[in-house]
Amino acid sequence: MPHPVPRRSAPRVHAHLGLVSLAASALTLLPAGAARAAGEPVAAGAAYTVASGASGQCLGGLWATGDLEQNGSGWTFGPHTGTAGNNAHRGSRAAYLDGGTGYRISRSTTAPQAGGYDIGAWIASGAAGGTLTVQVNGATAGTVTIPSQRVYAQYTVSGVRVAAGDTVTVAVDSAPGGWVNVDDVTVAPAAPNAPRITSSDATVTAMFEWARAKANSFASSAAGAPDHMPYWAVNFDAKTPLSIDYRSPTSFVRELPAAFELAQKINEAYSWTGDTDYLNDPAISAFVASTVGPYITGHTGPIDNGGVPVAQATSGDIFKGVASYNENGATLAESGDAIASQYRAYLSAAALATAKGDTATAAGLNDKAATLKSYFNSTWSVDPRNPGRVVRAYDVNGTAYSDWGKENSWFVPLKGIMDPGARQNDYLAWIDAQASGSGASENLEAATYLPDVFFAHNQPANGWKWMRYVYDRAGAMHSTGRFLNGDYPEIAFTLLGQTVQGLLGVQPDAAGQALTTASGLPAGMGWLQLSSVPVGTGTVTLRHDGGTRSTLTNTSATGSLTWTARFTGAHSGITVDGAAQTARTTTVDGTVYTYATVTVPAGRTSVVEVTG
Repeated sequence: MPHPVPRRSAPRVHAHLGLVSLAASALTLLPAGAARAAGEPVAAGAAYTVASGASGQCLGGLWATGDLEQNGSGWTFGPHTGTAGNNAHRGSRAAYLDGGTGYRISRSTTAPQAGGYDIGAWIASGAAGGTLTVQVNGATAGTVTIPSQRVYAQYTVSGVRVAAGDTVTVAVDSAPGGWVNVDDVTVAPAAPNAPRITSSDATVTAMFEWARAKANSFASSAAGAPDHMPYWAVNFDAKTPLSIDYRSPTSFVRELPAAFELAQKINEAYSWTGDTDYLNDPAISAFVASTVGPYITGHTGPIDNGGVPVAQATSGDIFKGVASYNENGATLAESGDAIASQYRAYLSAAALATAKGDTATAAGLNDKAATLKSYFNSTWSVDPRNPGRVVRAYDVNGTAYSDWGKENSWFVPLKGIMDPGARQNDYLAWIDAQASGSGASENLEAATYLPDVFFAHNQPANGWKWMRYVYDRAGAMHSTGRFLNGDYPEIAFTLLGQTVQGLLGVQPDAAGQALTTASGLPAGMGWLQLSSVPVGTGTVTLRHDGGTRSTLTNTSATGSLTWTARFTGAHSGITVDGAAQTARTTTVDGTVYTYATVTVPAGRTSVVEVTG
C-alpha cells in the first residue's frame, strides 16, 4: 500500500531498543529501572491484548484470553450481538452490537495479581450512547460513554484497582440509535504514579487529564536494528502492526534524526530517573557511543563540510534512508532536523559521559558540539543568495534551501543549535507565521513539536497556543482517514511533557537530588499546580502563580532536594519562605533569569517569590 505522506513520527514517544518511553518524561512511563532485563515484569504503559482481533493471545499472560477471531470464545453475547468480519480493527473479525437499548457483550476473568490497571478497547459506533464499563466483583469501577465515531478509536477506563482473585468484567452496551463494533480489548498496568493537576485555567486541566489517560492506554513496542537505526513504527495504519513503516529487520523506515533523538532521550531519561542502567547498560552505552561516532562517519554524502562531520543521506527512499523527517520534496543530503539533532546528541552523550566520570570523553564530545554549532551559524545555515534567511537543507546536488521545510525548519531552534539573538528571534517569528498559515502540516503529529520550540525559547504564549492547537484537534480525523488524531501516540505524550517541561519548566537532576524550575505560564493563566511529579525515587508538588511566585513541596518519604527556582527577567528582590535573599541572575539562551537555590527536606514546602 502507498505510504501516507506527509507525516512525522519521531522516536520520542515509543520505547525504542527496549529502553524507555519518552515524551511523558516523569509522569507515566519512566519509572526507575525502566531499562528492563528480559524476564522482568513489564513496566507501566506496556499493554496486553486480551481480546485481540489478530491472534487472541494474551501477551505476557497477564489476563485470561477471549478470542474474537474464534467467534468470540470466552465472551458472553446477548441478543442482537455477535461477531462479524466486515469491520474488524485488526485481524478478520470483531464483535458487533445492533442499534437499540439493552444489548450487551461482556467478558469476565479472574485477576491473577493485585494492582492498578487501565482497561480499554477499540470501538467504532454508528451512533452515540454506547458504553464501555469495567466492573470489579460486580461493582462498577468506571464507565466511558462512546460518541458517534465510525472509525475505530481507543477508549479506556483508567486506574482500575483489583486484588488477586477478583472477578473483572469488561462490558460494552449498545447505542440506542446505531451499531457498535468492538475489537482489541487491552489491559495495561497503570502507571505507578498518578500526577494530579489543578489550575485557574480549566483548559489545561482537561487537556492534562485527557492526555494522561490516553498515554497510559498505549502499548510500547520496538527493537534494535543492526545498523543502529531505531525501529519506531508501531501500527500507524491502525490495522496491521508495522506494515506501513516496517517490512523486515533489514527493511524499515530510516530517517537520520531518529538515532540522534534517541541518544538525547536516553540522557533525559537518566536525568528524570537517576537510573544507572542508562549509564552502564552495555547495549545502551554502545548505542549512544555509536550514534555520536560511527553512525555519523558512516553516513557520508556529496556535501563538503570542510572537515566538520555532518551526517548525510543520498536517497529519497525512506526505506533506504533519508536526511529528514519531512518526507516530501527534493532528495536531501543534509537537513536542519538532522544536523540540529546531531548537535543535541553530542551534548547528551557528553552529559552521560560526565555522569560516568569519563571527563575526557565528555570534553571531546562537548568540543564536537561547539564546533558543529559554530559551523552551523557561520557557514551551514547562511544562504549567500538570500541574505538574512536560514538554510534548512541541502540536496544531493549541493543546492541550499532556505524556504519553509517544516521539520527541517523548526528543529533548528528546537535543538538549540542556533545562536541566540535577533536572527533566532526573527526565525522563531517566521516559523510561527508559516506553521499558522499555508505552511501548516496536514498531519497533526508534526505540530506536536511546535509547543516545545517556543517553550525552549521563553515564549510561553506561543507554546501554550500550540498546545491548544494540538488538543483542539485531537478528536478530528487523521489525515490518512484511518483513525483519530488523538490515537496517534505523539498527541497525548507530548502534551504531558509540555505541561511539565514547558508550562512548569521542570529540569530534573535525579542523580544529584536536584531540580530547576522556571514558570512558563502564559499571561492569563493565573496559577498551575501539579502534584506527585516523580523525580528519581521521590516526588514533588510544584505550583506557579504567574511568573513571580513558585511553591515546591518535597513529597518524598526521605531525602532532601536542592531546588533552583528561576524567574524570567532581572528582578530587584527575591524572597525564600518570606526571608529576603540576594537577587542573583543567570543568562540561558539569551534570556536573563533571577534565581534562588534552596534545600527542601522531605515533607517540607518552600516558597520563592520575586519583586521589582
